[in-house]
Amino acid sequence: MVCMLQKLSPVWDSLAKSLEHDTTVTIGKIDCTVHRTVCNDFDIKGYPTLLWIEDGKKVPLFFFFVQFILLPIANTVHE
Repeated sequence: MVCMLQKLSPVWDSLAKSLEHDTTVTIGKIDCTVHRTVCNDFDIKGYPTLLWIEDGKKVPLFFFFVQFILLPIANTVHE
């Protein structure tokens, strides 16, 4: 798991940097050891957990984006 997190972290940071001036999207991180209530509210049980949140609710299709698009890109970029 640490390996996946290490591979994904620079990709996520790059995405956040590229969208930092876009007012329609926010890319963020949360420390679940500090913000346990938020992590419980969004049912975060493992790390990394990537969520798409709209109007305060998780968008379920984001899982497929992460699984089939984002993670394969992260694996090829940082091999």
